[in-house]
Amino acid sequence: MQSVRDAHPENHAPGRNGYYDLVSPLRFLAIILYMGYLVNVGLLLVLLPWSQAWGMLLTMFPTTYVTVLDQPFVRGLLSAFGVLHLLLVLWELVHPTLLTPTAAKEN
Repeated sequence: MQSVRDAHPENHAPGRNGYYDLVSPLRFLAIILYMGYLVNVGLLLVLLPWSQAWGMLLTMFPTTYVTVLDQPFVRGLLSAFGVLHLLLVLWELVHPTLLTPTAAKEN
């Protein structure tokens, strides 16, 4: 009797036993680290420019840099870059392209 997995032709791809088993543990760890990076950096870039810590951080820079970094449009650009990080996380959750093997897509 054929299993449900065998019935779908997209599951047939070259591998050790003719199928792609689960995602390898190393690849899964890399994906988790990548997603963790995106979430942490995204939240940091969204929240930090508007917090009190930003002012303390700016005291460590020369005055010429502080005048630029303290501008609202620079803070907004940094926050927008953080939002892009978070949107990339949402995109990967909705369309998991990192978990799908590339050879299976080509067939």
